[in-house]
Amino acid sequence: MLNLMGNQLTTFDTNYMTTIINFTNTQLTEIDLSNNRLSRINLSQFRSLRSINISQNNLSTLSPSDLNRAMIDSLEKMDNEKALLDLSIGNNPWNCDQRIDWLVDLISEIVEKNGRLYFFESSDGNSVKDKNRVDLFRTNEPECNQPDRAKMFPFSVWKSVKESDICQTCSCCLTNKHAKAGYRYLSVNCSGRNLESLPNRLPKNTKVLDLSGNRIRNLNPLSKYHHGELSKWAQLSRIILSNNLLESLDGLESIRSIIYLDISGNLLTEIPYHIVNKVLSSKKMDKLQIGNNPYVCDCNTVKFQKWLHNYYRIIMDIEQIRCGELRPELLHNESLFNAGSGGSMIEQARQSGFLHKEILEINSLHLCPIADTVIDALDLINIILAISILLLIIKVTYDYLWQKRTGKLPRFFKLNI
Repeated sequence: MLNLMGNQLTTFDTNYMTTIINFTNTQLTEIDLSNNRLSRINLSQFRSLRSINISQNNLSTLSPSDLNRAMIDSLEKMDNEKALLDLSIGNNPWNCDQRIDWLVDLISEIVEKNGRLYFFESSDGNSVKDKNRVDLFRTNEPECNQPDRAKMFPFSVWKSVKESDICQTCSCCLTNKHAKAGYRYLSVNCSGRNLESLPNRLPKNTKVLDLSGNRIRNLNPLSKYHHGELSKWAQLSRIILSNNLLESLDGLESIRSIIYLDISGNLLTEIPYHIVNKVLSSKKMDKLQIGNNPYVCDCNTVKFQKWLHNYYRIIMDIEQIRCGELRPELLHNESLFNAGSGGSMIEQARQSGFLHKEILEINSLHLCPIADTVIDALDLINIILAISILLLIIKVTYDYLWQKRTGKLPRFFKLNI
């Protein structure tokens, strides 16, 4: 092992050292150059290295030619079972431009396959050795220092942001910047971008998604995404969909990690039971905003009303959950009332006798009066059948008693021969 840590070195280049050292037969397997001031490094002459620590330096770039080809091959073959190369490159001011795309791609692929298990640290900051996992990085996942847009982004997250179309349209920024690299999450702000559908892809580690003030009508794409793409949506904890044109929430049940949901100011005439049960009633749910929607108030609203009674503590706009309520800018939009079945439902909600009334305050007997219950044709048939069966039982009983008392068959059974 060659230990040169903490020596104020600014350059370490084996190409210039070949005149004093013959690396051809060198069997050096470990080198520690951490805690120096290295801004340039070249280890290409080392053929047998299995452990490299260049963390805590001033490195901003690294070329494939700075490493031996065998080292890069070892990284590319990295898996859960065997550590072919132990490489520590964290805590350097990396410039995440095209020059280190190869390194960003390589590390991102390893993260994609193995999650954060490479970056786990014990509470005292020391690497935890576990025979069942690979210690690829003794520090947190490497992060970008430049350009400014990428500052503090972990490599794998930055790669995802660069490749995501939505981050070209919307603002994608880090939350919890000062947390460990593996615990920094993305906030994607697409507010007021005139979007008509959900983004096709989300960047890695997205936790907050703001789609407010757009023209989105449904969440159907969520039910069509394949497992790999849906997994990125499944990480969302805060979703803001206020002031859109949502008529349906189908697909939202695919996301089970939501702690904050805002669907206020849309065109929802109801919230289906499977959404209420699987999403809104989740133990993880902390805050909800569901007001300013044109809810239809009828017998089907009674169950929703009971749910409001049980969960009113987490509903931030409980007083805005009213029958037929529309946000002001939609009141004079006639196209809403001519949009097929959705428009007719909104019109029905607007013509309700409970218009603008707070659902939580309406007497459930007024929502669904028992006296006004309509007896349909099937109910009428059932009543007729019940009466017929009762009359038949009475007739059979009477005939049985008549035959037992007189020994004669009832007239109904007499035959004229």
